[in-house]
Amino acid sequence: MERMGLRRGGLFLLVAVFGLVMVLGGCAADKKRADAAQQEAAELREKNAQLEQANRDTAARLAELEAAKNQGVGMDDNGPGPANGAKRSPRGGNGQLITRSKETGLLGATIAGDVLFGSGSDLIKPEAKKTLDKIASEIKASYSGDSIRVEGYTDSGDTEKKILRDVFAPGDAWFRTGDLMRLDDRGYFYFVDRIGDTFRWKGENVATSEVAEAITSCAGVIDASVYGVAVPGFEGRAGMAALVVHDHFDLTALHRHLAVRLPTYARPLFVRIRPALDMTETFKQKKQSLISEGFDPDIVSDALYFEDAVRGAYVPLDVSLHAGITKGGIRI
Repeated sequence: MERMGLRRGGLFLLVAVFGLVMVLGGCAADKKRADAAQQEAAELREKNAQLEQANRDTAARLAELEAAKNQGVGMDDNGPGPANGAKRSPRGGNGQLITRSKETGLLGATIAGDVLFGSGSDLIKPEAKKTLDKIASEIKASYSGDSIRVEGYTDSGDTEKKILRDVFAPGDAWFRTGDLMRLDDRGYFYFVDRIGDTFRWKGENVATSEVAEAITSCAGVIDASVYGVAVPGFEGRAGMAALVVHDHFDLTALHRHLAVRLPTYARPLFVRIRPALDMTETFKQKKQSLISEGFDPDIVSDALYFEDAVRGAYVPLDVSLHAGITKGGIRI
């Protein structure tokens, strides 16, 4: 009996020790999870604080830019002053119009807050001409023989299109980059696509970059600009491609090339052959004029082609074919 009691006592002791280990182990695991949660919460609070500070900095920067715009002063990364990191000339009066870049040492004149030309006009505005006359006088007096770059806005209307006002609060202003971004649950932003670089046709979304990549991989194609155009009587936009091609370019080969690389809805319904593609100062394709001109041969002087579903090929797009498409007589 005594031995059995010892055995039972040893068993109870073993069970008690095992239970204690389990409890301690569970406590340790809970503590690790709690510590991890606290760490993540601290990181989120820090990131949130950084985002709030960035928003405050952005608001302050926008206020500076707006004030500088109203005063006609250039802005660089350090606040009021000439743009592009330039350093103002030490001369007073007209001397402030000429700047020298810290990075390159080149001279430049920025017409900040001024517009050279009126919207849709090729005549220099009177107020801009006065500024240019002052710059010319200073160049003649102090910088004779030097090469000087003169910069200024050409169209206040186009500039204003890039600014969104009264978005989150009355009086605020935001620059519209044209980028579509995604915000995750941790406050990180991710680039998704360029707004306007996708269109919808036949109930499907078409990415212009993918279509352009497929086109430029075809022999004879130098460059391509892909966009969507409105077709009367149809929802969405049909695909159209403006191409720069070599002399040996073959439209039949292009059609075969795209037939095996793109679904039907993504293949360009219209093709426009151009001598060159218009680009912005930052080497981005200009598509708005192409989109507005569409596929009307009365407006477009370049060669136009239409993908004929019956023939299974691109055919020349003339006035009668255009009329058939826009009036619903041609199946597309």
